[in-house]
Amino acid sequence: MVVLKHSRDDENPSHRYRPISKDTGVFFKVQILDHDKGRWEEAADISDAVIFVGVNGSLCLSRREHQGITPGCVYLTDDDVGSACLCNAYCNSNGTELIDELRDVGVYSLKTGRVEKIGAVGKHRLWPLPAWFTPAL
Repeated sequence: MVVLKHSRDDENPSHRYRPISKDTGVFFKVQILDHDKGRWEEAADISDAVIFVGVNGSLCLSRREHQGITPGCVYLTDDDVGSACLCNAYCNSNGTELIDELRDVGVYSLKTGRVEKIGAVGKHRLWPLPAWFTPAL
């Protein structure tokens, strides 16, 4: 399985530095290797799988084995280091205050194409970037 992260704002520079919202510019495409055809096929549905994407790596889990997570979704950290640096420079150059919510965390539904912000995480500064962690027992 391959997860591709895209931005709807690539063509509109004035929208590049927005925090995650329901209408955020980030979206994902999932492709699964079809061994018989020897090519990658786009998958609109990943069944009970849940994908975590972040600066520290990616992880795919089964909803059956991990209750409390939403199946068919991509959990993401808004962790584009390049955009964060550009935003910081942009805010400094025009005298505006740095947006405090750049490092948001959200859940992208592959079915609806919408992002729901995870608000309980709180606000983040540019560093350190939010990251998923997987404790080992």
